[in-house]
Amino acid sequence: LRISAGARSGPILSQRLVLGPGRYVLRFRSQGGPGRTVTLRWTFGCAASGASPVVADVPAGRVGWQESALQFTVPIQDCPIQRLALARPDAIHSPEVWVDDVRLEPATAR
Repeated sequence: LRISAGARSGPILSQRLVLGPGRYVLRFRSQGGPGRTVTLRWTFGCAASGASPVVADVPAGRVGWQESALQFTVPIQDCPIQRLALARPDAIHSPEVWVDDVRLEPATAR
């Protein structure tokens, strides 16, 4: 997915999910273009309850692909539908960024 600069507010992508309660890991690769470091903001939360979402700002790699992983938990109660969103908080003044190989999987106990 190529994301270029633009005067856009709100998420670039948003997906509703139906995950069972438990811990999950979101893994992805990112690469920024030349110039300033690009920040990707991932938000995960319960769609209906309005509970405080998990927000994670991750800088995209400037030289080559950077692997990243974010963990979050779906609560046992009041969260039958979740929302995962991607935004660029500094989109107006930053170069393009690429996001690839996005995977959402259950967290394994270690």
